Amino acid sequence: MPFNVLTKALLEDYTQHTPDNESEWYGPWNDILKEFFPADKGYIVIPQKRLSGDDDHSSRIPDFVIEVIKITPPSLNKRIVLITEIKNSQYWTSGITALEKQIKAQTEHAFSRTAKEIVYYIMVIGPHWNHGKADWDGSDHLIPLGDWHDVTHDEKSYRDLRKVAELVYEL
Repeated sequence: MPFNVLTKALLEDYTQHTPDNESEWYGPWNDILKEFFPADKGYIVIPQKRLSGDDDHSSRIPDFVIEVIKITPPSLNKRIVLITEIKNSQYWTSGITALEKQIKAQTEHAFSRTAKEIVYYIMVIGPHWNHGKADWDGSDHLIPLGDWHDVTHDEKSYRDLRKVAELVYEL
């Protein structure tokens, strides 16, 4: 099942015409994450709080982070299972290193909160995206699980995002 018509149209338009503000990407990505991680399967998609004490702004590029939380009834235990960080198109490819550093900080923060052994991540720069995982094993690196996609709205991206969701479901 492909992306819904509106989400696909927005992603195609933003790929062809770079938005002035990265916040334009938030709506389609919020929709994508809610599709793959619906509340009726025990997930909630929320914006992540900014990290406090992050004084090293020299390596930062503007960001928006979305967490996917797994909620276990009846106690409503919450666990961070996926972090998605979104940047605008102008940071492709120059922003990859900074984005990786920020994802690493976000996953470490997730482990200090409610994440368990693994947190999956999706890095987005305009229409480009990649995914991977961070293990809570003391290692100091992220583990990519695929190559960068050049567009989000195609069938291959849909299938690969479905695979990401399946990995998260196994947690």
